[in-house]
Amino acid sequence: MPGNFQQTIVVGTVGTVQDLRYTQNGTAVQGFSVAVNEYWNDQQTNERREKTTWYSASAWGSRAETLNKYLQVGGNIMLTGTVSARAYTNNNGDPAASLDLKVDTFQLLGNRGGSEGGQSADNETEQPAELDDIPF
Repeated sequence: MPGNFQQTIVVGTVGTVQDLRYTQNGTAVQGFSVAVNEYWNDQQTNERREKTTWYSASAWGSRAETLNKYLQVGGNIMLTGTVSARAYTNNNGDPAASLDLKVDTFQLLGNRGGSEGGQSADNETEQPAELDDIPF
């Protein structure tokens, strides 16, 4: 019988960036939120509609330390990882839910302002790309 596997790919905009913290055993943890926007035209009114799904992301170890250096609110990012849903009570006392993403890999895609990103990490490998170092 084959094993189970889950992988989620999220491409969105960084919403908030928490301070880098460390667990009691010294493991770095970087928390941040990512917004994924979906757009469509309403078939009845032909009005443009938008839906935003928020993910609460966390990166651990060297990924956390690398992200802490380069994450910027408003920047675009691609993440892969595993998602879990969590129910909680919000500040108004209403039931709410959260989509929590544990980051396996990431790639910074740049900022809305037009500057291109180039920082990526695949598992524990960091691959900074400077535009001057690209051979073409």
